[in-house]
Amino acid sequence: MMLNAMRTIQGWEIETFTSKEEPDVFMKRLDEEVFKMLSEFDPKDPMAVRLREELHKTEGRVSNLLNDSQEAGSGFPAIFNTPEGFERVRSEHEETRLDLAVTSHTPIVEEPFNLSICSTKAKNTIKAYTKRFKYSITFYFQENFTFSLGTGPDQNIKLDVKTHKDLFKSLFSFLRVSTVTNSTVTTSISWTRFENDVKLFLVFLMDVFHNPAVSLKFKDRRDVFVTGFIEFMNSQNLKIQKLEVESKSGEDQVVEFVMDHARHNPEVHLGCLTTSRFEYPNRSLTPKLNIEILRIDHSKWVTTWHMTNLFINCKRLVLLDCTSSNLQLNLFFKKWIATPSQLKYAELQCYSPSLSLAGIMTGVPAIRLQRAVADDRVLNHASYLITQQKTGVKALVYWHRFITLTTDFEL
Repeated sequence: MMLNAMRTIQGWEIETFTSKEEPDVFMKRLDEEVFKMLSEFDPKDPMAVRLREELHKTEGRVSNLLNDSQEAGSGFPAIFNTPEGFERVRSEHEETRLDLAVTSHTPIVEEPFNLSICSTKAKNTIKAYTKRFKYSITFYFQENFTFSLGTGPDQNIKLDVKTHKDLFKSLFSFLRVSTVTNSTVTTSISWTRFENDVKLFLVFLMDVFHNPAVSLKFKDRRDVFVTGFIEFMNSQNLKIQKLEVESKSGEDQVVEFVMDHARHNPEVHLGCLTTSRFEYPNRSLTPKLNIEILRIDHSKWVTTWHMTNLFINCKRLVLLDCTSSNLQLNLFFKKWIATPSQLKYAELQCYSPSLSLAGIMTGVPAIRLQRAVADDRVLNHASYLITQQKTGVKALVYWHRFITLTTDFEL
C-alpha cells in the first residue's frame, strides 16, 4: 500500500501538486510512515531496501514539482510572498534591481543571503558578488538551531530556527530542489529530517559564499549526530575552523571521536564530561595533532603521555580539572625545553594539597625568579624561567590560580 502511494505521487503533474497541502507537511507525514515501516524490517531486507529507494524517488519528484511551482510563480519560497517576509527582497529579485545587489550599495551580508535563497537564478548571480569578501559561518546546535554568517563583528546576521520558523521551513524546501546540494549530500537514516536539512544548508552556504570558515558548536546533542556531522564535514573535505562540544552527560564516545577525527582543526574546545572509566587509548601519532588551540574542561583522563606527545605542539593549551596523580608535570616542562615545541601558552588546573610549583620544577633546568610580569599582572612570588634548547625561545612558568606556561612575559 505504501509503495503504491509513493508511485502515485511520482506520477503527479504540477496541477495535482499545487492542489495538495504544503509539501513540508506532506513529506513529513510520508517520512514518518515510511520510517515506521522500516523499523519493522532488517535494514538489509529487500523490502526495506525497496522502501528507501521509492522514498528517495518520491522526495525527488516532490522537490522537482516544488521547483516547477516556484518557477511558475514569483520564484520565491512562500515566506517571501507574505507581508511579514522580505518584501524588499521580492522587488530586488527583478532583473534591473538584481544588478544592484552586486554593487557597493548593498550590505555585504544580509542582502546576498536573502537574495541567494530566493531562487536558483538569484543564487547563481549573487555568487559573483560574494567572491569579493571573506565570510565565516557558525552553526549553533544548542536547544534551538542557530546560524550566523558574516565578514566581521559589524557585518553579520544571526538567525535561529525558533524565531524564524517560517523562513527556515521555506529555505529547506528550496534547498531540497537544489542540484548542488542534492547531488553531493546523502540522507542519514539515523538522523531526523531537520538534521539532514541542516547538511543541505551547510553545502549551500559553502557554495554561495565560496568555502567560508566554518565553526560548529554543539551543546547536549545526541552523540550520533555530533560524530556524524563531524564525519560529514570530513567526507566533504570541509575544514572546521572552531569546534566546540559541550555535554553534561558522560560522552566517552564523543571525546574519543573528536580526538581521533578533529586533529587537523585549528581550534577545539571539549566541554564534555566523561565517565570515570574513560581512557583515551589511541596512542598513534598519525595523523599528527595540528590543533593550535585546545581546551578541555574535564581533563581527568589526560595523562603525562598525552601532554608530552599529543598536546606538546599546540600553540595554546588549557586543561581544567586535571588529576594530579595522572600527571608528571616536570616531564611536560622538560619535553618543552628539549623539543622545538610551538606551545606559547599552557594553563593547567590541578587539585592536590601536596602539589607545589617548587616540587613540580624539581629537576627541570630553570632559573628561579622572584619578580616577573605576565598577563598584565606583576608576579611577586616565585616563578621559573625556562629556555628551549634548540630554538632559544624562553617561557615563564608560574602558579596563579592555575599552573601556567607563557612565552609572553616581562622580567
